[in-house]
Amino acid sequence: MKKIFAFLCFIVLVSCYSSCFYRKGDELVITCDTSNAISYSQKVLPIFQNNCYTCHTNSSSGGGWLMGNYNRDKSISQSARLVGAINHASGFSAMPKNGAKLSACEIGTIAKWINEGCPNN
Repeated sequence: MKKIFAFLCFIVLVSCYSSCFYRKGDELVITCDTSNAISYSQKVLPIFQNNCYTCHTNSSSGGGWLMGNYNRDKSISQSARLVGAINHASGFSAMPKNGAKLSACEIGTIAKWINEGCPNN
């Protein structure tokens, strides 16, 4: 299971790297910076609030995934199910349900935070 999780995280980071910048003429424009440590409160939490909390909080725990605070978010994030779901990987329930797939930058941000050990920063 850990090998599958590590592989999925690797794929996410590679896809984020290739889609986090573009060229505008001769200028390289960076749209997503995951080179530094990822802050839970500044980077990850807003992604969860905007895309997950509607269905996965105290008032509504879709699919049995209860989110809404750091400890719950960390617990779910440490499961390979989260990475598979947000990547719309085969065998996983695509999330957000009935919504657009998260951007490569958002997925890469979450994956890097997970790879860093889900710090509460």
